[in-house]
Amino acid sequence: MQRQDAAPQKPKPQQQRYRQRKPKQDGAADAAPRAPHNSNGSAPPAPVKRTPTDSELNDNKKKPRRGGRRKKSSAGAEGNGEEKRQHAEEEDGDDEDVDDAESESAPKTMDHLSDVLFSSLEISEKTKRAIVQDLKYERLTHVQNETFSHILAGKDVLAKAKTGNGKTIAFLLPVIENMIREGRRPHSVPVLVISPTRELALQIATEARRLTKFHSLNIACFVGGSSIGKDVKTLTGNAPLDILIATPGRLLDHIGQDTGNVVSKLGKSSVLILDEADRLLDMGFRPEILKIIAVLPKDRQTLLFSATLPASTEELKKVALRADYEFIDTIDEDDHQTNVQTVQESIVCNFENLFQVAEHVLTEHMQLPQYKVMAFLPTARAAQFAAQLFVEAGFPNVLEIHSRKSQSARTKAADAFRKGKKVIMFSSDVSARGVDYPDVSLVLQIGLTDRDQYIHRLGRTARAGMEGRGVLVLADFEKPLLKDLTDLPLTERAEPDASLLKNSRVGKVMKTLVPGSELEKSAQQSYQAWLGFYNSNVRRLKIDKPRCVQLAERYSQAIGLSEVPRLEKKTLSKMGLLGVAGIEPSPYVAHGGSNRGQNQNGRGGGFGGGGRGGSRGGGFRR
Repeated sequence: MQRQDAAPQKPKPQQQRYRQRKPKQDGAADAAPRAPHNSNGSAPPAPVKRTPTDSELNDNKKKPRRGGRRKKSSAGAEGNGEEKRQHAEEEDGDDEDVDDAESESAPKTMDHLSDVLFSSLEISEKTKRAIVQDLKYERLTHVQNETFSHILAGKDVLAKAKTGNGKTIAFLLPVIENMIREGRRPHSVPVLVISPTRELALQIATEARRLTKFHSLNIACFVGGSSIGKDVKTLTGNAPLDILIATPGRLLDHIGQDTGNVVSKLGKSSVLILDEADRLLDMGFRPEILKIIAVLPKDRQTLLFSATLPASTEELKKVALRADYEFIDTIDEDDHQTNVQTVQESIVCNFENLFQVAEHVLTEHMQLPQYKVMAFLPTARAAQFAAQLFVEAGFPNVLEIHSRKSQSARTKAADAFRKGKKVIMFSSDVSARGVDYPDVSLVLQIGLTDRDQYIHRLGRTARAGMEGRGVLVLADFEKPLLKDLTDLPLTERAEPDASLLKNSRVGKVMKTLVPGSELEKSAQQSYQAWLGFYNSNVRRLKIDKPRCVQLAERYSQAIGLSEVPRLEKKTLSKMGLLGVAGIEPSPYVAHGGSNRGQNQNGRGGGFGGGGRGGSRGGGFRR
């Protein structure tokens, strides 16, 4: 929440804030231009006049720019999409929208804000009322100000901006204003927003409802794990649907069954918004996105918002955007995309001490009067095990959110973390991007990641000008990752002395792991997930498969397992590990996956499986 500022002082003369660079013309002839979204085909209005009012905003802020270089696409950039989708989300629970809790702490800086007041915009008074009274915003952020006039004019926009800087309002506000001006369009879905995760989709829906609080617009959110009956009722009912926010899989399910004549309705859409476009591709949703685009009209307006623009986005730009799209880049050339308010540290430790070192960092941070910690691990099973481990070790207020939890459980955990104080949440990358959690004081990353993932996880703290801290804990064999982060302000920190780790609470729990307990089962599942994840990263780590198998055995011993779990022959074959020295398949064959898959119609496989279980066929998904 933006704080009401002190009494305005005499404005300072404004310096030139934005630098414009002509981007490479690699996409200039990618597609034939479509007609402008505006009925009169007018050009975009002039940028909004700046009206500085407070001495807190000075001329030394970061300078967002328009334009920028575009990377050439490269072969193999997309990776294994199906494998990434399998780790994305589960299909259980009820749809529960989560209202954003307002932060009680005022931002320490205002670098993310422009000098432009919402009150100066020529928008509906009802919208202004919602912004001032409900959202309590006063100034536009840089990305909001730089994109507003172009989106309002119907231009296609590709916007690059850091997480936590108001991207959701940036695309919602002008789109909603256009809807109000143009009036309702019957038998259509005027605005379609695609989100990579359920949590982000629910957050966008909440923000849209707050923006339209004093308008009579209808907002719907379709995500996997929510009640399918609610979706069907929305699509088949008489009430118009103005803005639809959806995850790709769930929307494609409706398209495939043409629920409520949705194909025809989407064929009349005016606006497509792809939020976290890079994340959509990174999670393997390229085929789904292309199928959705094929249903939409070609004369639509398209908005792509993203924190990074990897080579994999080139094809999406060519397919989705008109040739004359506007490229708005609010990330400074000299800014390495991590928040400057974040103190960043790395610790390389003995492999067997990974969780003990993580405990040391957490215990140290918990001495603060107020804290809120997000701890990220490479896989959902690792996050699950870590959460259970720290609970067993007596740590208070521990939450977990990952793809192995039902949607209702994830929603409740997100809500509790958002509103909570002195709380720790263990997570996989379901919560790495987009979702807004106020007052996160520490982002702890345990185990292998990559540059983009590191940056986006770190974006959970120091949001909207707040201060924060990030700590990356790596095992000794994971040290090559640091070469990818050399240009970031990471301070190397020594592994804590052995005397500080010998009384580790989590260490004692792992040494006395009870056979047959839920924690032991979770440890076994985390072993399989560990092996699968690191086996897919052997090239990055510059190790071979036999070495990976050896490290997996060390991992199983480190977390307290008395013997190395044996996996199905089918599972090892899929991993490319069948016949590799040091690992033998289990003589048993799992039938139907884990109980979880059978009982919850979700992804099965569990410890012994590996494939998707439950009643996936014919059902609905994310």
